[in-house]
Amino acid sequence: MKNVSGIRLTLPDFQGKDFIYEMYPVYEKDWFSLNIALDASDFIATAGIEVKPPVCFHIGIAKKWQYLLDFKLYFDLLIGFEFCF
Repeated sequence: MKNVSGIRLTLPDFQGKDFIYEMYPVYEKDWFSLNIALDASDFIATAGIEVKPPVCFHIGIAKKWQYLLDFKLYFDLLIGFEFCF
């Protein structure tokens, strides 16, 4: 399990709030990982890139479960970091 923290930006108005999610790795390769977090209210997915050990940069999306297939609503953009020791 990975602990990722950062900023969650709502689109299209770019309002930001901080977040901390516990992500589960779905795929990992040397310096790259795909991660998901299944929350009661949100679907969350990130791609992690190892910048310089022990720092990983994560970029991803989040959306409420009830609006997941509603393509008229935007995803939230996630930008965060993880420190892996």
